[in-house]
Amino acid sequence: MRTIAVGLSKFGTSEARSLPYAAADARRFADGLRPRGGVTTLTDAEATEVSVRDALAFLCRLDANETGVVFLASHATSHDAEVRLHLFDGVVSLSDLLRPVWEGPAGRIIWLLDLYRDASVDERPSATSIASMLPTRPGRVLLMSDDGRHGSHVSGELQAGVWAWHLSAVFSGEAVHAQTDDGTVTVASLRSYLAEEVPRSLARAYRSGRQQSPVLFAGRHDEVLIEPIEPAASEMTAAPPLAGVRFFADREVPVKSLGGFRKGVHSVPSDTSASSCEWVMRLAEPDLANELEQTVGRFREHLNYKRRDVRADGPTEGAASIMTPDFSYHLTARQHETEADLAVFRRSLAEMTNAEFFNRTELAAAFPQGFLSLSQPFHVPADVARLIDVLEDEEPRALQKLDYPTDLEYCMLELKGFDGRVRIDREGLTINASGPASPNALAAHFAMVKRLLGDAGT
Repeated sequence: MRTIAVGLSKFGTSEARSLPYAAADARRFADGLRPRGGVTTLTDAEATEVSVRDALAFLCRLDANETGVVFLASHATSHDAEVRLHLFDGVVSLSDLLRPVWEGPAGRIIWLLDLYRDASVDERPSATSIASMLPTRPGRVLLMSDDGRHGSHVSGELQAGVWAWHLSAVFSGEAVHAQTDDGTVTVASLRSYLAEEVPRSLARAYRSGRQQSPVLFAGRHDEVLIEPIEPAASEMTAAPPLAGVRFFADREVPVKSLGGFRKGVHSVPSDTSASSCEWVMRLAEPDLANELEQTVGRFREHLNYKRRDVRADGPTEGAASIMTPDFSYHLTARQHETEADLAVFRRSLAEMTNAEFFNRTELAAAFPQGFLSLSQPFHVPADVARLIDVLEDEEPRALQKLDYPTDLEYCMLELKGFDGRVRIDREGLTINASGPASPNALAAHFAMVKRLLGDAGT
C-alpha cells in the first residue's frame, strides 16, 4: 500500500482562510498507515502544486496488485462549474488531480477528501458534483467528509477534524468495530461505522446539534478497502494503560475580555459563523501566548526540565502546545458553540509516556489550576449493557451508585471516596470531578475505575 497524506492548515495566498487541525490530521493519518507501506506527507508550505502533483504521479505507476490511498484536507470551492482545490501556492483544478490517479493501472485507489471545513454554503461544491468527475469502476472508492450540505466539523477535545479522526482510526486498525468478522474493512462496514460514530462525536463536541453527512462512492458494497495487517507488522496488541488518556478543563470568558479585543474599535460578535469563530481565535492569541510563557516557566521550575527538554509551538489558529519528554500540553481557544459573546479556553494534558509520572509530588505546583476531567477512548468498544449487568450482579464495594438511560447508550457511576461522576459509553470513559483536581488525584481515581472495569471483565 502506498499512502499520500496532504493537509493544509495554512496557505501562502490571502484568498484562503486557515483550516484548524487539517495539517495535524494529515500527519496522524500518515502515521497510522506507515506499517502498511510507503507514506508521503505534505503539509502547509510543503503542499505546493508541484510537490502534490509529483507525489500523485507515483500512484499512476502502481501496478494491478498494488493499492494507493490519498488523504486530502484543504479548501475546495466552485467557480464557473469548475471545482478548484486550494494548495499552498494557489488553486488547481480538482479534476486534473483526481482523474489521472483514478484512471491509472493500480489495482485499488482510495480517495479520502475532507474539503468542507471552512467554506460558505454557496462556495461548497456538492459531493455528487465531485463524484461525477470519476466514472464508477472496480477497485475505485471515493469517500468524502460531507455531502456538501453541512460542512466538516472539528473537535477541540480531539484536536482534530471529527471525520478525519475516525478515518485515521479505521485505516490504522484501531477502530476494531469498523472491521468485518475476518478483520477486513469493506465499503459497507466503513459506511456503517462512520454513520454511527461521526454523529456520536459531534454530539460530544457540540451542544448545538451540528450535523455532518459523510458519503462514500463505490461500485460494490462488498469492495474490500483494507485487509488485516499481519500481527508481526503491527502494534495492534492490548493498548498500554495510558493510551489515549487526556486530562482537560474548560473555562468560559467574555469575548470582550480577550487580549486582542479593542474597546471602541471591535464589536462583540453576534453570531457563530466560521468568520466569527476564526476572529475569536485571533483575538485570543495574546492570552494563549501569555499562558504558554507562564506554563513553560512552571514546567522548568517544578519539573526540572532543561531548555532542550521543552518545545513550545504557537499560538496559531487558536492553539498552542508544549512538548516534553513525559507528556504534551495543549492550550486552545474557540468561540462558544451557542453563545456568540463567549470564548472557551481549554487546557489539556496528554501523551503521557510513563505511569510513574503521576507519582511526582511536583505536579500540583506545575499544574496549579488543576483539571476537571479525564477521558480515555477504549481500544475495543465496550458492551455497556453487559457492564451494567455485571455491576448490578456483583455490587462491587467501590461502587456507590449506578445509573443509566433505558437505551443503555451509557452508564454513570459514582464511586465511594470520589466527589464526582464517571461516564462510560461504548467509545470510552470520562471522569468528571466536582472541582479542579491535580493530575495525581485524577490519575488515582482513574486507576480505581480501571480496576473496577477489570473486575467486571471490561
